[in-house]
Amino acid sequence: MANLSVIGDQLGIRQAELETIRASQRLFPGLENRLEELQMAQGIDAQNVQFLRAQLSQAMITAASASPYVDVVDPAIGATPAVPRGRLNLVLGALLGIILGIGAAFFLEYLDRTVRTSADVETLLGIPVLGIIPRLRKMDEIEAGELEGLPMIVALDPLDPAAEAYRNLRMNLMFMSTEEEPIRTILFSSAGPSEGKSTTAVNFAVMLAQQGQRVLLIDADLRRPALHRAMDVLREPGLTNLLVGDAEPREAIRPNVLPNLDMLPSGPFPPNPSELLNSRSMQRLLEEFEGKYSHIIIDTPPVLAVTDAAVLGAHTDVVVLVLRSGETEQRAAERAVDQLRRVGVRLFGAVLNEVSTSSAEESYYLQYYYSYHPKTQGGWQRLREGVSRARFW
Repeated sequence: MANLSVIGDQLGIRQAELETIRASQRLFPGLENRLEELQMAQGIDAQNVQFLRAQLSQAMITAASASPYVDVVDPAIGATPAVPRGRLNLVLGALLGIILGIGAAFFLEYLDRTVRTSADVETLLGIPVLGIIPRLRKMDEIEAGELEGLPMIVALDPLDPAAEAYRNLRMNLMFMSTEEEPIRTILFSSAGPSEGKSTTAVNFAVMLAQQGQRVLLIDADLRRPALHRAMDVLREPGLTNLLVGDAEPREAIRPNVLPNLDMLPSGPFPPNPSELLNSRSMQRLLEEFEGKYSHIIIDTPPVLAVTDAAVLGAHTDVVVLVLRSGETEQRAAERAVDQLRRVGVRLFGAVLNEVSTSSAEESYYLQYYYSYHPKTQGGWQRLREGVSRARFW
């Protein structure tokens, strides 16, 4: 009976809970409707906010379009007279120009890697400078087409400033010749083309001839000969014919192209110039010529271009390297000297060619000779008479 009473009480409790749950369920539809109303109100408020923002943006655009485009920062004031500053601007401009010019000069000097002065030659190459040849004058009296290539022979005019430079070169070379080690066969070459080796060879040969010595000028540039045009002689027969046995010396040598000066042109172009110049025939020719002439001057191709100068230099007394001021690269000059020394030639020194009279180091004495140069006769007459006059120097 006690158990039935307990169970009855629990059933009553559960019945009360069930009624409470059913009462709560009856409230759900109202709460759901209230939720829908609140969500609808939120959507309306969001639309109102978006509308108000659009209205605000429109109002700001309208206000900006109605406002002026220019804002006055400082009010205008009356004009005042300008004070001229021409002298100050001129001084400042001159100072700026000087500074920029000095800077550009130092920059260009830094970039310059060419041989310019005798100090450059002696410092970089370790060989003496035997002669400094100024930039040669053009012969104003020579007409077009006359004396092709003859501006190379300006040393024939004793009054030309360049003649003194070549005379100084002759003195330096000849005073170094001794009875124990005579200098009779001199080879002229250069590091590269267009540096003045042929010009120097011709003028040096003429200078020796002006002393009354018997001189032979040989064009050993068998690839690009030029001396036959300068001396106005035929290129064939020449050195190539002598080396291959096609001619005799009396047939190939042009006697007295100028007083005391004979010339041996290059001859026809051979297929093997280096082999010919290094042959036993070339050595015999030089030995034969040394018995007939006081001095033998040889013009050869550039050292770095081909091996002709190096192989022939081994059979001569001395080799002189011609360098063009402001044109010959320092590295090229160093390579040429190394190549000549490698084959054991006697590199006697260098000639600095085409030196400008405006050069700070060389102008001291070069400008002296350019300060006075009287007008003389022109053409072949001036050149041939120059040789006779120069014998008394």
